[in-house]
Amino acid sequence: MNNQLTDWSLVRVFLAVYRSGSTLAASKILGITQPTVARKLDALEHALNTTLFERDTRGANPTESARRLLAKAEELEAAADAFASEAASLLRARPIRVTAFTTNLSGQVSDIFTTYALDHPGIEFQFIPSANFVDILGGEADIGMRLTSTPPEDELICRHVSTAEFGVYASKDYIKRHGAPRSVEDLKDHAIINMEVGQHHMISKWIMTHADPKRVVVTTAEHTIAHATIKAGRGVGVENLRMARSYADLELCFGPIPELAMPHMILVNPDAYRRAEVKAFVKYFAPRYAALFRD
Repeated sequence: MNNQLTDWSLVRVFLAVYRSGSTLAASKILGITQPTVARKLDALEHALNTTLFERDTRGANPTESARRLLAKAEELEAAADAFASEAASLLRARPIRVTAFTTNLSGQVSDIFTTYALDHPGIEFQFIPSANFVDILGGEADIGMRLTSTPPEDELICRHVSTAEFGVYASKDYIKRHGAPRSVEDLKDHAIINMEVGQHHMISKWIMTHADPKRVVVTTAEHTIAHATIKAGRGVGVENLRMARSYADLELCFGPIPELAMPHMILVNPDAYRRAEVKAFVKYFAPRYAALFRD
């Protein structure tokens, strides 16, 4: 195939002349000189071995050959526009999608995001607060903060933050009315708040192994609901020891519980990490987030 037949710049000239009716008008549309338009049109006609326009002092009149090529030229134009649009979208920063346990997206952690966003006004975050499994490697999120007893997929970029430890807590009012469980064996005698799904499957399994299933009064996937229910004095439940330090209304009954200790990690999708804005944010965020969990 003649290489000139695949030269999009020649097709652009063809379309501009066809639509405007002259090489002079086409030159103004394209922002190039009239001789350049005429030269490119001559090159295309030479490559096609046909006359596309009958040119005279009044302008350029399309021939039958030009009319037959018009639809295909417009298809090329549409494809070129789509290519340019997609290329432009690659230059625009897409939202950085972040998933974490609900409470890990509040307080001091939220302040890290806010400070970064103020310093980088072109960056947008999309938050996916969830205790349930979010497929980071599958592209459902770019970055995740996760507690898990299951090793993450090898392909994920991982940063170990801390080891989360858990204990059994109750409100002071509950303890006043019912006493406190001081050992695993005591759980069977108390009302239970159970965390059942997502990151808490291990906690739920432990609770249901040691407690009386008939005494479970609430089952939830949300820490905020579990905490509010424990705080209200409806039963005892498992809390993160570090988070519970700020809960003046709760009392540690016993813990830490060794079998509930879980790695706390930052996980990053490797494809997302190739995006400049994600890589820059992770380098900023990771050490500041980890610092919040140092004793």
